Amino acid sequence: MIEAVFDTNIFLQAATSVDGPSHRCWKFAEEQFVRIFVTEAIFAELEDVLTRPKVRRQFPQLTDQNVANMLTTFRTFCELAPEPEAVFQLSRDHDDAKFIDM
Repeated sequence: MIEAVFDTNIFLQAATSVDGPSHRCWKFAEEQFVRIFVTEAIFAELEDVLTRPKVRRQFPQLTDQNVANMLTTFRTFCELAPEPEAVFQLSRDHDDAKFIDM
């Protein structure tokens, strides 16, 4: 089984475009070909992104109910990992360090 960490954009694209490559990557996880590792910080960022007004305007299918269902599904198929030690510092996007540290 392949082990992976998905950036928040992969989750967002998987949730909003069923024909895109990110959705296919997500389907591999549901079919248990890929094991996705996440932390609580990654889930918090994902929930934040999925509920941002700007994102909701861009993707009207992200209703409260759909987002709640997606988050439940993501939690079901992802493996929760402990928060990693902060090793990397990314000056261009500090928030992305948590993905690289995984």
